[in-house]
Amino acid sequence: MTNLLYARTLMGMSLGFHIIFAYLGIGLPFLISLFELIGIIKKDNNYSIFAKRLSYALVILFAIGAASGTLVAFELSLLWPPFMSLISKVDILPFALEGIAFVIEAIFLGIYIYNWDKFKTKIGHWITSIPIIIGSTASGVLITTVNAFMNTPAGFKIVNGKITDIQPIKALMNPISFAEVSHVIITAYLATFFTIAAIYAFYILKGKKEKYYKNVLNVSMFLVLITSVLTAFTGDLQGKAEALYNPEKLAATEAVFHTHSSVAERVGGIFSNNHLIYALKVPDLLSFLAYGNPNAKVVGLLSFPKSSWPPFFVHYTFDAMVLLGSLYVLYSLIYVIIQFTKKKSYILYNKLNLYILIAIGMSSFITVELGWISAEVGRYPWIIYHVMRIKDAITSSAYVPFVFYLFLLTFIFLFIMMIFLLISFFKKRPIYRDGIIT
Repeated sequence: MTNLLYARTLMGMSLGFHIIFAYLGIGLPFLISLFELIGIIKKDNNYSIFAKRLSYALVILFAIGAASGTLVAFELSLLWPPFMSLISKVDILPFALEGIAFVIEAIFLGIYIYNWDKFKTKIGHWITSIPIIIGSTASGVLITTVNAFMNTPAGFKIVNGKITDIQPIKALMNPISFAEVSHVIITAYLATFFTIAAIYAFYILKGKKEKYYKNVLNVSMFLVLITSVLTAFTGDLQGKAEALYNPEKLAATEAVFHTHSSVAERVGGIFSNNHLIYALKVPDLLSFLAYGNPNAKVVGLLSFPKSSWPPFFVHYTFDAMVLLGSLYVLYSLIYVIIQFTKKKSYILYNKLNLYILIAIGMSSFITVELGWISAEVGRYPWIIYHVMRIKDAITSSAYVPFVFYLFLLTFIFLFIMMIFLLISFFKKRPIYRDGIIT
């Protein structure tokens, strides 16, 4: 393999690994805080116990996420020095602020974990969860703005090959920041809630019939419904932003080759000689979704140099992401409606539905990965859109293969350690001992 292929493969694997912990790091603090608050309001220890146990899991995942994030930072410096040189001059502010957010999150996570029974009131302990939410969300927001900057660079000029007129705030608040940030935060909540729902559906499937398990499952599914609907709105917002600022990406993900008006939304299909055949078509829908006008013109790939075309497979990853996201809305809506019927126990907790819920819920992080593949590969061949190509950002050093295998082994080690720690911790701390919740 070439150095470029080694570097791209390693970054893809590293980010695919780290994004799971980044998303859980955003979603779990909110879920923990919410369940503790529900337990306080309802005076029901079932909810508080879940918050306490999940907070212990958060500590493990936080540590693994911090380690994987550090590795990603090293990779950026080792493998992509020209890219980091530009970022350090123009868009370093988010990294500095993210460091502050990380410290706040770490400090209050320690306070929260080790002081469950040391506050005079339960609400006093719950308040310490708020800075954790703020810190974790701020970290996600700030790092996402850097990715948005890569899609719509702003806040600087290049004159005669030199970077001038640097404006850090404009770089931070680039044109697509709000759309991308809102979508990332909401999908982090969705993936987290659905994963927890799937885990507790598995417990119930294995014979755990106590109220504790059903409470967690039902609250989580209600949250899935809210966030899956919000995901559709934020996804639409991001799609409209891409139509304005990343037309090549839109054309590739939607498989549009010829520029024309009243463009249909096409799902699936097969690429053949700059055409998409055998696709399911919905007339005028793409024009409407992209520009709010069913008669709007969409620019096709043939209007751009072939050297700037993203790979065609992003069409399929994008379709899969949208279809799974639509499934989440439909399934969670049906689930929540059934909760208000007299036969909810028979329908929701039967084996068939639990198997379905587990399968759909565990696919949520697959959907996250599909979304990031569509977003990042869809920007190809640019690492910074219309400013720096990926091939121009790679290091000229010969150590890239060594870095690839070293970091690959390190990520494998982190994954094994995570599994060992989670299983070991919760196996030694069952929820019920002799029929009594602990």
